[in-house]
Amino acid sequence: MPKFSLVPCLISPLQILYVVDRVFERQLRCKEGNEVMSVKLWIILFVLREAYKFVSEMVSSNKGFREACLVYAKLLLKWEPGEQVRKNQETLLRNAIAAFPYHHSLLYETMAKAMSKTPFGERPTAFEYIVQGLFGQRLLMVSKFCATCGSCTAKKRCSKCKLPYCSVECQKFDWPIHKVCCESIKSWNTEPDVRDSISLEELQAQIGEIDV
Repeated sequence: MPKFSLVPCLISPLQILYVVDRVFERQLRCKEGNEVMSVKLWIILFVLREAYKFVSEMVSSNKGFREACLVYAKLLLKWEPGEQVRKNQETLLRNAIAAFPYHHSLLYETMAKAMSKTPFGERPTAFEYIVQGLFGQRLLMVSKFCATCGSCTAKKRCSKCKLPYCSVECQKFDWPIHKVCCESIKSWNTEPDVRDSISLEELQAQIGEIDV
């Protein structure tokens, strides 16, 4: 989960968006295009734009910046009993891939085609497709991703439904949502997990070999 500083930021959100946009545009326009980095930066840019739009509207309604960010985070984490995915998060990530401007990219075509085969609301999630596309099948298979922030080194799990978390902070942040869905999650989150047989040291070594 993002750690919010109490110190006012000296760089405006619009400046951040501009810089990320410029770096993104360079990836496929240079002589040797970098498809993977291009898609990574696009997802970051798309999510930042959506977050900025939401937060700006709340701030204009006299909400504090930090409070608005937390409201947006909770909106993305919204989950209803019986659902296999967080629908707001799923929509955001699917829209991010669909909006990628360079449709000639082989990586984009592969991810979009794979994602389209899974009906909305079912698993695998858009997050899982993105991880596999950008970092490979191996990382997806051996990592436990925090259900709140997405960190790939989650070591804690709900004792009932086995949903992974990277920290007590993330688990507490998700708890108001999780507690009403826990029993429902338990009903489908029952497949044997190959990730239980790999040590944290092995996982960190594999992550270290990935060019992020």
